[in-house]
Amino acid sequence: MRITKDVEYALIALAAMAKASGLTTTAELAERFEIPLFRLRKVFQRLQRAGIVTSVQGAGGGYAFARSPETLSIAEVAEAVHGPVRLVPCLTADGVCESGARCTIRRPMRDLQSEWVRFLSSLSLREFIGVRRGRASPALGRKEKR
Repeated sequence: MRITKDVEYALIALAAMAKASGLTTTAELAERFEIPLFRLRKVFQRLQRAGIVTSVQGAGGGYAFARSPETLSIAEVAEAVHGPVRLVPCLTADGVCESGARCTIRRPMRDLQSEWVRFLSSLSLREFIGVRRGRASPALGRKEKR
């Protein structure tokens, strides 16, 4: 599965927000990470609609988490930004193969998609950030690097 650019932008921005204190603007994030501002604004609109972030209007406004990074899964971020997580376009989110009986890999692809979604659902944003900094992630089963 390929993580879309919009999901990547969301993860970059949310990781930065989780490390910062206070409100963050999309303009600050776009400039810092060289992300097109118009695209990041659309990503944040989707995140807000999903209840992942909240916005404060006016001078000194910006975005903050509506939910804790400890309870926010990577799957929730991906689904908020891009829709249901699907490994292949012909396999629906509920595991139905659009090709029907003629598909020879329907069952293994359904199982793989199920495991992928389960993994992304078990990995919190906080754990994801820890992995990126070289720390342990129970979901990944990796040992801490020192």
